[in-house]
Amino acid sequence: MTPAGVLPLSFEIPATNLAAACAGFAEGAKIAFDETMQELQEMRRQQASSIVIPDAGAAAALGQGAPPRGKIQFP
Repeated sequence: MTPAGVLPLSFEIPATNLAAACAGFAEGAKIAFDETMQELQEMRRQQASSIVIPDAGAAAALGQGAPPRGKIQFP
């Protein structure tokens, strides 16, 4: 489960018939799950290491360059 819901796993089972596919399902699912978890961990590491710093001009254009004036502001 993820915050967005169930994460589907997709994988191929090398088999020539249904009995072989059934026998290889558990191992295939485990491998697909492990690979997916590794990819998610890598995505989390990349997301955690990316720090976004806005340009000084962008902050001033958004009105964030001035010191805070309190919670209530009148135009």
